Amino acid sequence: MNDQFRPSLHLLADFWDGGPLDDVALMERALVEATAACGARLLHLKLHDFGAGGGITGFALLAESHISAHSWPELGLLAVDVFVCGQSEADKALAVFRRLYRPARESVIRALRGMDPA
Repeated sequence: MNDQFRPSLHLLADFWDGGPLDDVALMERALVEATAACGARLLHLKLHDFGAGGGITGFALLAESHISAHSWPELGLLAVDVFVCGQSEADKALAVFRRLYRPARESVIRALRGMDPA
């Protein structure tokens, strides 16, 4: 195993009944601020608006991995995926989404990635 490698934290969050979930500018802001908050470096940002209440998908490609968000306004759901490695702090990225979207309830799964089962 590489002595420089450390397992990475992967957060999978479902935020319910927050929003607005159809605001492209808000999702872009959340992705950019979340990247900065966790200490990562943004390489590329892509957003797609499905239009007519169909939600938004946003993806931030990071030097340290990625942050993505998918909204379903018709369900009141924002699904956020934060996967970072190195010195980045995934919880700080998730806190940005929590602050900006203010969900009524949430569930978060925390997974360590890169754990050798051997």
